[in-house]
Amino acid sequence: MVVVLPTGGGKSLCAHIPALLESSATAGLILVVVPTVALALDQQDRLKDVIRHPTAYVGGRTQQEHDINTAIRQRIRVGQQRIVFCSPESVLQSLSASLYFAADHGLLTLLVIDEAHMVENWGDEFRSAFQEITCIRTDLLRHCGQRPFRTLLLTATLTETSLDSLQTLFGEPGPFAVVSAAQLRPEPAFWAAYSLSDEIRTARIIEAISHLPRPLLLYTTLVQDAKQWYRILREAGYLRTGLMTGQTSRDERLQLLARWRSDQLDIVVATSAFGLGVDKNDVRAVIHACVPENLDRYYQEVGRGGRDGRACLSLVLYTANDLKFAKNARKIISVELGQERWRAMVRDWQPVGSGLYRVPIDVAPAYSPNAQNDYNVAWNLRTLTLMMRARVIALDGEPPPTIAADPNMDEAEIARVWDAALRDYRNHRLVRPLVDDHQSDSIWTTQIAPLRDASYAAASRSYRLMTSVLHGRHCVAEDFRDLYSIPSKGSRRGVAVAEACGGCASCRARNIEPYELEPSSPWCPWRSCDRVEPVLDAEFAGQQTLALFHDGFDTKQSQRALVQLVQWMAQQRVRNIVAPLAVRQLMRSRLQQFSIPVFLFADYEPLYLQPFATMIVMPDAHSVDSFRSTLRAGRRVVLLLPTGAPDPDAPHRRLRDILSCPAFGFNDFMNRIAL
Repeated sequence: MVVVLPTGGGKSLCAHIPALLESSATAGLILVVVPTVALALDQQDRLKDVIRHPTAYVGGRTQQEHDINTAIRQRIRVGQQRIVFCSPESVLQSLSASLYFAADHGLLTLLVIDEAHMVENWGDEFRSAFQEITCIRTDLLRHCGQRPFRTLLLTATLTETSLDSLQTLFGEPGPFAVVSAAQLRPEPAFWAAYSLSDEIRTARIIEAISHLPRPLLLYTTLVQDAKQWYRILREAGYLRTGLMTGQTSRDERLQLLARWRSDQLDIVVATSAFGLGVDKNDVRAVIHACVPENLDRYYQEVGRGGRDGRACLSLVLYTANDLKFAKNARKIISVELGQERWRAMVRDWQPVGSGLYRVPIDVAPAYSPNAQNDYNVAWNLRTLTLMMRARVIALDGEPPPTIAADPNMDEAEIARVWDAALRDYRNHRLVRPLVDDHQSDSIWTTQIAPLRDASYAAASRSYRLMTSVLHGRHCVAEDFRDLYSIPSKGSRRGVAVAEACGGCASCRARNIEPYELEPSSPWCPWRSCDRVEPVLDAEFAGQQTLALFHDGFDTKQSQRALVQLVQWMAQQRVRNIVAPLAVRQLMRSRLQQFSIPVFLFADYEPLYLQPFATMIVMPDAHSVDSFRSTLRAGRRVVLLLPTGAPDPDAPHRRLRDILSCPAFGFNDFMNRIAL
């Protein structure tokens, strides 16, 4: 399932809540794949008060990181690691053996890809592991047997090509559903200016920082530019400035995030990865000393500002070199070079049965026999993922190697054998050809080339939209709407985007005030089901309302009986429970251990209820008056009323005497249903 929700819409809770329901049927290991170390550490920090053990599986370069990661792997194997945040590379490498163990023992219950729009963007260009996750996912599902885990793809924004890629990579086994409530952010005001030189741009940014509200983010594309800006700002007297790039160590990241959250920093200079999913609500300005290569990256980075719902500002100061660099940033292997790389891999592949082959990914093609190993691995993986998305091959997975203990081998020799086996495992991929002539020119021309061209076209379109925002040709909301609106496709739901603009060059030129349009009504992911199971349906006797009269819930015995009734009603498809706070608190702790979802509400508001039958608990006569409208509800409702409840319209008579629907005493009904 793909979940597209705006910032603050509860995406993280989709992963957090199952991990917190320790005794529910959804309990087990929740694997959350995140794009950055900063995001993993941030998510760990948000859960530290309720999950005491470490949950961020990052780094491994220091002894401390090594010890933390070892402990996480051990807890996974004994079923005590409730959730883990990690990179896609960790899933494919150091964490894979523990994940296979969890799958084999029914402990893996949910795979979450956070910031799922990165799967296409980063997976195509420099981190193929984002797309390779589909390989190990396929094999882990086989190892789960009859207890498969679910896959959840979370993002705030998604383009049509990104959604197509996600469906190709994660759509099987289906169904593949899209839940969206996409709404543009109304907080940012957009400003941009062209600079004739780097020197002019530097002067303008220094001047802007002296006037702009803080906290403030300054983004660059390249690490060396971020380091240079950090030095410039410190020399200019901005000592409360931090720096975060891909080269920042784990300890430095932790310290920077802590200082950033506690307002000890006014400015953070960062490359594009910083801020993804990191909560800092009061960022007031986002400056770009570069041109993002596409509009999606730009919108993601601007979205770091104004998360508290208050106004913020986006400022882009750019040069001609920035435009040129952004235009040429997209890297996808050409058809000719990709075909040669595939042929080099096929020459050394080994059949392993069931139509699968182990292909080496460290081989060099004929046109570049002396290329470095890492270079070959990177481009060979790009080739495989391109072929996979074109449905010429399917990538599969296999468990990491194990070595049998040999008493004649010392520890050093065992380590050498293990290292060799692990190196061989990481330098191969399992491939299943989906067409017979996968090496032919015709397949590469008719199936792979169109996909590559479409990827380039999408990147070019997004770059054009980015330049449109810079030049203020029309309202930025129109560009963002064009980028993120997705039409329906087959059984897949589309994504409609509600426009919003906090102010842009086009609107200012036309004297249009900032605006925010109402989003369309959200689609409910639950299958509409106002009907109930036959046992309860018989009690309704063909009517829409069933009344049960009680004598109060003041004793522990009556409270237990109430929770038993709620659980039974949930099994009968009555999932909405409307009740006052005291009753909801009574139910909540006990229902957390219940496997069927039950939705608790304070008031009967049909537009907000889930599409199930509803039970309304009225503990006393006063509550009957407050729920007066429910007595004429038009959907399936179970009313739990006090025995002596008066008719709100005629207090001299009892409701029990005038209701025309089926009515039972609470204890009598519990006996009828054998509770």
